[in-house]
Amino acid sequence: MHTYHIHTTGMVQGVGFRPMVCDVALRRGLRGWVRNSMAGLEIRFNATEQEAGAFHDEIVRNAPMHAIISGSTIVRVDDEAFHSFGISTSTGDRNPEVLMPPDVALCEACRADLNNPGNRRYRYPFTTCLHCGPRYSIIRSLPYDRAGTTMDELPVCGACADEYARPGDRRQHSQTNSCPSCAITMHAYGRDGLLSTIGQDEIMALITGSLFRGEIVAVKGVGGYLLLADATNASSIKTLRDRKNRPNKPFALMYPDVAMARNDARIGPHEEQALLSAEAPVVLCIANDVRATGIHPGLIAPGLDTLGIMMPYSPLFYLLVQGIGKPLIATSANLSGSPIIYRDDDAILNLKELADLIITFDREITAPQDDSVLRFSPAGQRIILRRSRGMAPCYYPNPFLQEAYSDELNASGMFDTRSGIFNTRQSGSNVDGPFVEGKSGRVTSTSEVAMETAAELASGLLAMGADLKSAFAVIAGKNLFVSQYLGNQDSYDSRCAFRHTLGHIKQLYRFRPQTILTDVHPGYFVTELAEELAAESNISLEKIQHHEAHFAAVLAENGLLMGRETVLGIIWDGTGYGSDGQVWGGEILLKTAGGFSRTGHLDYFPVLAGDKMSREPRLSAFSLLRDFPEALSLLRPRFNNREWDYYNKVLEYGPGLMTSSMGRLFDGIASILDICHLNTYEGEAAGRLEALARGHKNTGNEYYTYPFRDGIIHWKPVIEALLKDVQNGVDKARIASKVFRGLSRLVFDISRQTGIRNIAFSGGVFQNALLTGFIVEEKPDDIELFFHRQLSPNDENIGFGQLAHHILTHSPEPVAVGGNHFHE
Repeated sequence: MHTYHIHTTGMVQGVGFRPMVCDVALRRGLRGWVRNSMAGLEIRFNATEQEAGAFHDEIVRNAPMHAIISGSTIVRVDDEAFHSFGISTSTGDRNPEVLMPPDVALCEACRADLNNPGNRRYRYPFTTCLHCGPRYSIIRSLPYDRAGTTMDELPVCGACADEYARPGDRRQHSQTNSCPSCAITMHAYGRDGLLSTIGQDEIMALITGSLFRGEIVAVKGVGGYLLLADATNASSIKTLRDRKNRPNKPFALMYPDVAMARNDARIGPHEEQALLSAEAPVVLCIANDVRATGIHPGLIAPGLDTLGIMMPYSPLFYLLVQGIGKPLIATSANLSGSPIIYRDDDAILNLKELADLIITFDREITAPQDDSVLRFSPAGQRIILRRSRGMAPCYYPNPFLQEAYSDELNASGMFDTRSGIFNTRQSGSNVDGPFVEGKSGRVTSTSEVAMETAAELASGLLAMGADLKSAFAVIAGKNLFVSQYLGNQDSYDSRCAFRHTLGHIKQLYRFRPQTILTDVHPGYFVTELAEELAAESNISLEKIQHHEAHFAAVLAENGLLMGRETVLGIIWDGTGYGSDGQVWGGEILLKTAGGFSRTGHLDYFPVLAGDKMSREPRLSAFSLLRDFPEALSLLRPRFNNREWDYYNKVLEYGPGLMTSSMGRLFDGIASILDICHLNTYEGEAAGRLEALARGHKNTGNEYYTYPFRDGIIHWKPVIEALLKDVQNGVDKARIASKVFRGLSRLVFDISRQTGIRNIAFSGGVFQNALLTGFIVEEKPDDIELFFHRQLSPNDENIGFGQLAHHILTHSPEPVAVGGNHFHE
């Protein structure tokens, strides 16, 4: 009998690992302890060599459902005697190296508790267990324990304490545990202030009654407040739009269950799996022609053919939506242009103008998060539109470490760089790859040595991302974090939220950046903040071109960053500061062993009125039609006399700032087709154009041709053909479909001309499920396509891409970046 020590790393805290280890150890008759530490999960116990190996193997093989194991080692240590097995006090004497758990949606077992009149948690709106409930949103410090969360301020009753200490209980050592006897207290506020103190049941009835009357209710959720309204009440929806100053932006819908949601939308296997997942995101689904529940899609998602659907992910929302028995509008509670409200005092102060009733509770939120949003292409490909609650902030596996030793891992069968899958559930205990004897008898792995080297190169990087759809990225030790969606950095409140979240991550991980990365755009807030932070700490600052960051991001997600494969990058979005000082957005980049180059782009056209052009598709149309004077009359009704004269004079003066933006091309086409002339929210024109195109059954034989010559994508022939179709009265849906089919054909034309068979896609344009579906559908057999996996194609991936770009250019053999590389 000897003493052994197991050290397991990854997402091993807040997932029920300690109770599981305790159960296995007691069943096997082992003595010792398990504890959380800053290094992960630690186990020390008495056993024979054979017993130790079998124990290690079982806990790795049967890890809790939400655990992620990045490594696990076992070593014999100096002998000491234990008399029992239990959960020991956590230690926090070093910088954290654990992956922080995301918030997890209500599980089936807790749902059953809510519905069981004989259970003491019957209809208790804060029911959680080891496998569900808030995590990231309530963490104040690591390692993960109640004392390091906002639950620390709340009392624990005797019954909950018994569950906490009882081996085998679903709530053994559950840090978020509470019940009606030690309840998280709810409070109700009307427009005149706090309502008289009433109990939980009365408050739930108050909410339901308010919703039935057509009122707007603000309810505190997991990551912030949501505004709820009856989705079948047209007057209520109009009132919500008026109060939020949100004329057209779609609202999300919360349904009691998938069965009811199917009455209103097409929900396939991919959509259903996502809706019922632990992440519980909003999923965009194609709306049915007839909506049986009585919702008002024209008011909920004007001009679109999709509905954003989600399931109730917290017990409070579950009870509310079950009680009302029909779909609810569920949208982030925020003032126009500001981030989601998550502090109770801010909600009470600011939401009384938006909501008739405000519901708070005593569990504080430390990490505000909007709901995550995703969709699926017709080919079943997942497209993340917003990565936030349930998905943030950890990114695993860390590709910047995996690629550093991918050859070794592939040889051991542990890591597939193309699929991004790290296999911890293989036979045996060698979860880190081939084992060798280390110093002092420590059992380690050859891959871990390579990881340590790679970690030294990558650690200490802070990447600020971009100003739109903002998200920063951090490498702390061996771990990679990509923050939740932080909105657009165009308001004081949004910038405060960015600083708060960055400060929170830095505090949790005791992170001190050694190098800061940011966008080259001189007017970005994140660039200004990066310069400020770099100057304060006297550390290096590096600026990275926007579209190269996009390209680096999708390469890193697919294990292609450090390889010697030649890859074509189709990087299409709305805007990015170009290396030539122009506004880029329709870029063709090339990655070779020598680095990145710009091998082509959408033909430039004039920028009108600066950033205003992105808000007014009519300006993009005006710019595109400057060489088609006979067609300008289509736009004349969209401008007053002063505007018309002014913009004509601007174009007469000759080219100033130019753009190659694919997003602005979409805007212009939407305006020409009289679909959208003024965006009331980002991407409105493009979304309406996609919805219109989806209404035409295009088998692939109808498309506009975008000539690609000398590195230029020529759009004028497309506009010319499109105008002819408009003149001939061709159905607008058919025209819109031909726009996207033509772009799909263009991708493979560029591939043929360049002779490159690996194609990677990034940029906000590839949020378009129809276009993405066309590309996948038309792919020749000899071509490989690479899309984003865990990140959105939009600017949320820029911070991650900045990290990738830096690591590529600072690798032992530096590569060149930039320049032009045109092909005949």
